Amino acid sequence: MTTRRAAHKAVWMAILPALAVLVLGLFITERAYRYVDQTATAVRDAHFEQETSRITTALVSRLQAYEQILRGGVGLFDASDAVSRDEWRRYVDSINVSENFPGVQAIAFARHLQADQLDAYQRRVRGEGYGDFSVFPAGPRGEYTSIEYIEPFTGRNQRAFGYDMFSEATRRAAMIRARDSGRAALTGPVQLLQENGDDPQAGTLLYLPVYASRLPPHDVTGRRHDLLGYVYAPFRMGDFIRPVLSGSADGVHLQLADADGGALFDDRPAGEMPALTASRRIELYGRHWQLQFAAMPGFAGGGASMAPATAIAGVLCSLLLAMVTFLLGNGRQRAQLLARRMTATLRENEAYQRAIVDSGAEGILTIDERGFVQTFNRAAEQMFGYSAPEVIGRNVTMLMPARYRGDHARHVMQFNPDRDSRIVGLRREVTGQHADGKEFPMSLSINLIDAEGRRRFVGVVSDISERRAAEQALRDSEERFRLMISSVSDYAIVGLDPAGHVSTWNEGAQRIKGYAGDEIVGRHFACFYTPDDLAAGKPQRALQIAAEKGHFTDESWRLRKGGTRFWASVVITALRDSTGKLIGFVKVVRDLSERRHAEEAIAEANRFRQSILDGAAFGIVATDVDGRISAANPAAERLWWHRRSEMVGHLRLTDLIDESDLELRANTLAKEFGIVPPVGFEVLKLRAGRGLADENEWSGRRKDGSSVPLEIAITARRDADGRIIGYLAMAYDITERRRREEYVRHIAHHDALTQLPNRTLFSDRASVAIARARRDHSQVGVMMIDLDNFKRINDSLGHHVGDQMLITVAARLKDCVRECDSIARMGGDEFAILLPDVRDTASIVRIAQSVIAAIDQPVVVGAHELRVTASVGISAYPNAGDDPATLLKNADTAMYKAKVGGRDGYRIFTQDMLLEAEQRIVVETELRRALARGEFEMHYEPQVALQSGEVFGVEALIRWRHPERGLVSPAEFLPVAEETGLIVPIGYWTLHTACREAVTLQARLGQRLTVAVNLSPKQFAHPELMQNVQSALAHSGLPAELLVLEITEGALMANSEETMATLHALRGMGIEIAVDDFGTGYSSLSYITRFPIDLLKIDRSFVHDIINDPADAAVARAIIAMAHGLGIKVIAEGVETQDQLVFLRDRACDAAQGYHIGRGAAIDAFALQGYHFCKPTPADELPSKIISLSQARERNAS
Repeated sequence: MTTRRAAHKAVWMAILPALAVLVLGLFITERAYRYVDQTATAVRDAHFEQETSRITTALVSRLQAYEQILRGGVGLFDASDAVSRDEWRRYVDSINVSENFPGVQAIAFARHLQADQLDAYQRRVRGEGYGDFSVFPAGPRGEYTSIEYIEPFTGRNQRAFGYDMFSEATRRAAMIRARDSGRAALTGPVQLLQENGDDPQAGTLLYLPVYASRLPPHDVTGRRHDLLGYVYAPFRMGDFIRPVLSGSADGVHLQLADADGGALFDDRPAGEMPALTASRRIELYGRHWQLQFAAMPGFAGGGASMAPATAIAGVLCSLLLAMVTFLLGNGRQRAQLLARRMTATLRENEAYQRAIVDSGAEGILTIDERGFVQTFNRAAEQMFGYSAPEVIGRNVTMLMPARYRGDHARHVMQFNPDRDSRIVGLRREVTGQHADGKEFPMSLSINLIDAEGRRRFVGVVSDISERRAAEQALRDSEERFRLMISSVSDYAIVGLDPAGHVSTWNEGAQRIKGYAGDEIVGRHFACFYTPDDLAAGKPQRALQIAAEKGHFTDESWRLRKGGTRFWASVVITALRDSTGKLIGFVKVVRDLSERRHAEEAIAEANRFRQSILDGAAFGIVATDVDGRISAANPAAERLWWHRRSEMVGHLRLTDLIDESDLELRANTLAKEFGIVPPVGFEVLKLRAGRGLADENEWSGRRKDGSSVPLEIAITARRDADGRIIGYLAMAYDITERRRREEYVRHIAHHDALTQLPNRTLFSDRASVAIARARRDHSQVGVMMIDLDNFKRINDSLGHHVGDQMLITVAARLKDCVRECDSIARMGGDEFAILLPDVRDTASIVRIAQSVIAAIDQPVVVGAHELRVTASVGISAYPNAGDDPATLLKNADTAMYKAKVGGRDGYRIFTQDMLLEAEQRIVVETELRRALARGEFEMHYEPQVALQSGEVFGVEALIRWRHPERGLVSPAEFLPVAEETGLIVPIGYWTLHTACREAVTLQARLGQRLTVAVNLSPKQFAHPELMQNVQSALAHSGLPAELLVLEITEGALMANSEETMATLHALRGMGIEIAVDDFGTGYSSLSYITRFPIDLLKIDRSFVHDIINDPADAAVARAIIAMAHGLGIKVIAEGVETQDQLVFLRDRACDAAQGYHIGRGAAIDAFALQGYHFCKPTPADELPSKIISLSQARERNAS
């Protein structure tokens, strides 16, 4: 028991240290595992992201590069009126599509046809040597797009010759996009006609439209009309993408799909879960591609992460250290274990070697000394078509054609290792036979195995059918290349030996350089150089560079046979054999003389254009598509105060324009196009980018921050394909124009004399005020102000005095209103005031009262102290109107009422005034009709000499006998006639009628009577006055001395010089001149002394109160005394009482008229009244005589 316990204890003493070592080792292993795993994961993720970005960029760049090939084809059509099939072939051959552009199957041109063009098109192509050509698929369609040129014109591509791509929906959608936009367009996934079943791949096509107009028209309709066809390229997506993926890290795979459906490429391993995935989406030529990337577990390290290996290694080391103690005491068991392991390893090695043999790419078989097959691997099974059981144990001759079997059996039987050792290990090319009897070339090597006296042969065979085919293809290609080089006529292809002597010469070289082959072969190629180039050693340097770098390129002058020069493009390529030894050169020369001349012409045009730009008076700035300035002329420097170097590459066009203007323009464009462009360069280019003219005014921002008004016109700059490559801005400094426009606007909206707003500006401000009042529920007041009797000041003292008066009135009006109010001069002596934001009519009235008081103050102009009053009309929104025109009209109506009411006051518009105004319009209309219909008639009021009692004359008074209203008072219609100008024709009718009836009246009464006729101011100022007076006298027969023309003081004051001339002319005819209503007009008596006046008529307003009002009596006495002092007779109007008559007679008044003497009556009634005294009546009897006559008149009337 004690021994057992000790042994047990010893075991535990060995186990405990081992367990401690194991636990410590496992802990350290766990920490190392976490660190290594996290580090590896971060590195892997970053590497994967880098790879996906690189692949995506490479795909986009490659497709853009392929687009440039197509643009070269479009350029070929743009440069030529017609591109032939041979020209197209030469272009495609020159770019070497198959080597330089993987995935591109062809570069082709498809012609667009209308249905009525199809038959003629097919006949034309057949006439070019393609007798069975026809557009397919057949069938009637509105339009066709036939593939006409496709290169390389190989077997695959020939299948697409004549195909109508427009008949297939996917291709048609891309073609329509390209046609309508003028840009490149990509199709969705399609099956290419070039596919033949070998390695099938998804395909896509890239189209570029070709237009007959060479440049894409600006609108869709024009593009559709001018479409000539399409230059396009079909791509096999696998061939297109694999070269891109070949440079990526191991384990990165890609799945590419069109976003609208359809796979384009997928190389992800089936059934294997990826360690990492990523997705990207790109837009290319109208299509969206979805890229799905996957990284397999072997990505970024060629296998698993180092973390598991670290963990395993740590665990193994821990276990190894823990078990060392136990293994030391158990040697026998360890030996047995080692033996078992060695046996298993040996078996594994055998199986591994057997697997290697079976998995090899070459066929391996063993035969014995008799020629019987002992082993036959899987590659041999696939190569010969037999399974191993079918071959093992049979003679190897079954694997070769029957014609070789006899010789082979004999060689095997007679094989001597010493004699025939030369065939052992030697690889030979022999012929094998497939199980189906088909022969094929193969490579064979035989090895001898001699073990334990037994001799066996090991044969290793490879099928070299593909290599033989490739070698034949290469030989055929070299022959075709030799024939092609010799027949090329556009390029000189010259072979040179290492020293530079001509060894080969093609047809193109003969055409370009002029030498026949037998003339030039053997000569040194330096004969093509100019003397200057020879002296500079250029031929030798060209060969040296080509030998060192592999090629040499140059463009310079070369010589033809006759010594003439041509501009040549030269490429010299060094040729070396397989060892790298230089064996010669190939020199390719192209004649670019025409291009050189064109470039020189373009350069000259550019210099001319630059001189125009540099000398232009307006600033010109060119930008790229993002608005960054790429060029600027000197005028732009002067305009914005920036140097050209400060603008180009550093500033954007938006840096030169005020940002607030950009915001306003963005709002304007939003209304025009229905989109809100971002505030920036998009605002400037939006219209230009759509092919629309964009010319607008801007506030330019100069270098020092100051502003300058500019007009900038912006247009898009396009390349040969019609794509926008930038923008051009032409800027004009419109400072002076703005000043002129501002002056014109000011003149257009302001009165030149007073600088007040005019009617137009007043109406605009009134509209704004009314709109605001409508929102705020407030009132807007409008005043119309007319200066009373201002015309007399203007006419008597001159316009300069009147103008100064108007300026003073305008200044006084400004002092009467608020800052927010507006004053306007409406014309002549009329002003208007706009009072926005008023709460009641009383506020308007207070301002009107202050206006009347301010205008009533004396005005000193030079030596004159003048005084005018104002008549003010008031209207207010909303009661008197809701628009400016109505408010002005109604204020004018109220102003007219103020004038009629005595002037020097105001009136507030009422609807009754409107009715009166409408009534005046009715009166005006009826007046015109009355004159035409003869509704007027004359009444005559007698005039009596107060000292004799004799009726010496009559005053002619017009009356209107209205057909419905009866007799209308002159007070109702004469003011309307005066306002409308009808007073002139009515006055002439009055003059003619009065003269004619005066003659009749004199004949009936048997007494000479003067007839007094009133002339209105307008009639007196009319240029035809004299002619009409003469006509009236002539037609009536009235003597001129019996005609008295009554005019007002205002008419005398209108124009002193013309008035004087008219009065003298009338007096020269014998006509008497009377001043009517004397004393009521302008208070200046100087005209009485200057003008030839015969009579003064005291106004009835003085006569009415002459008995009771001392002032009126004094005025009457003063007028009589003054007139008599000047030798002028006086007639008193409106005598209605006997007291008035006696008073006037006692003051020596010459004559009187009025109701007390006799009312006006028509000519027939006047004859019956008995107003005629055949004998003079003494003055003291005159009153009683008049009384008795009045009584008699009343009896007659009864």
